Amino acid sequence: MSKMNKNKYKNILHGACSCMTLTSKTGKHYWFRTCDIDTDIWKDGAHVVQQAAGETIIYGNGKKEIGLYSFVGMTYNSLDTWLLDGINEYGLTGGLLMLYQGTSVEKAEEGRAGYIGMELVTKILSSCKNVEEIIALAENVQVLDIPYDGKNLPATMHYFFADPRGNEVILEATQREKPGIFEIWEKDEILGVMTNSPPYKEQLQNLAWFLSQSPELKQGFQGQAITELVLDGRSIKADKKAEHLSLNGTFPASYSSYDRFIRLSVFKALNKSGRHFEDEKILALGTGIMNTVCEPYTGGVFHYTKIEENGKVIGQKESYTQYISMYDMEEKCFFIKKFDEVSWRKYFQLENS
Repeated sequence: MSKMNKNKYKNILHGACSCMTLTSKTGKHYWFRTCDIDTDIWKDGAHVVQQAAGETIIYGNGKKEIGLYSFVGMTYNSLDTWLLDGINEYGLTGGLLMLYQGTSVEKAEEGRAGYIGMELVTKILSSCKNVEEIIALAENVQVLDIPYDGKNLPATMHYFFADPRGNEVILEATQREKPGIFEIWEKDEILGVMTNSPPYKEQLQNLAWFLSQSPELKQGFQGQAITELVLDGRSIKADKKAEHLSLNGTFPASYSSYDRFIRLSVFKALNKSGRHFEDEKILALGTGIMNTVCEPYTGGVFHYTKIEENGKVIGQKESYTQYISMYDMEEKCFFIKKFDEVSWRKYFQLENS
């Protein structure tokens, strides 16, 4: 993998994405995402990266490391190290999504390893076998700024990984007093769903408030109110006192990140996280759920940060879905469908000798 060349790509990541995990009837685990950005990433050099174990990785700050494990994944520009998502030879899968509250530093403090925010997916997939190893790594890592056009830009992103045993972890570095240092969310604290800002704790609070307000969920199934969502054994209960960004309880239609978080969580829970479906149907099921957050081009009209109490829309940004992907953790491969295609392409993990 070659050293960063700032002339090889046009722009830093902007936009929004969504991801979730599903578990089939047989207990196999899958990871889905949409990639939503404001420009055509394919014209900017987006491509599939395949890295063999034992190859040298040259990171953007000049650091060289031998990759312990092979992996395959997606980058949104011409830089192999800037992975958006991927899977390695152990089936460890995950990626990064935008989080505007994310923090980073120019140089890691003593005793911590520093990695540019856009390159952490590469570091994790090339050196970790499972979620436990990610947690051990994350405890000693500090996220570095992104060098771009002679400046250091903050690494505004968070990370979601899962392994074939069903373990999951979310990494967020949002504390201003501890910039670049991760808060680690383990499986029993999360729902197997992630979008963008606000930080995860606030997403959960907003979802809990929505559950307490939704007229559809109050009506429920066959007259039985739904006051709790259960996702792979993890639950979240309605709480009308929870902090919230949503202004009412009707099922949301916008592409703001907290509305997408609600849609994915509700649909995932109502579909039993996939556990009623055979493996050969998971791609279709997951695609149907992810289509509820696939973003058509709207010029930013329905993509925004929040709506204030007075109805003013804040933070409108252009964004549209570039691709949707599914990672099969047992088969160690992924499927991808570009925004301008109707068919899926399948990529396998490299076989190491």
